[in-house]
Amino acid sequence: MTYPLFFYVSFCAVFMATSAIGLQESADLKNDLYFLNWYDYHPSTKKAIKIMLEKMKRPIVLKAGGLAIVNWELFANVSMTYEFANVRKNLKKLSSYFVWKILDLIRKC
Repeated sequence: MTYPLFFYVSFCAVFMATSAIGLQESADLKNDLYFLNWYDYHPSTKKAIKIMLEKMKRPIVLKAGGLAIVNWELFANVSMTYEFANVRKNLKKLSSYFVWKILDLIRKC
């Protein structure tokens, strides 16, 4: 049970790190393009840089199923949800175990 969970967490961490790096590089590229002396270049180059600046208004991010941005916050939420579900499942097992023990004690009396 622990090995699949370890590989799942490692696999998710790789995606989270890749997404974080991509987001940072996207912001750096946008700043580099903005502070470039683009007004000194040829008109066709100016046009290409303006188009790139316009496209860089939205950051480059990884999305899970096109719905949620993959980042460390999502990873923390998914991990916490898994932990709560796991605790709930174990509490159910534990409570049913104690119920059976109590019923056994009652039968013996």
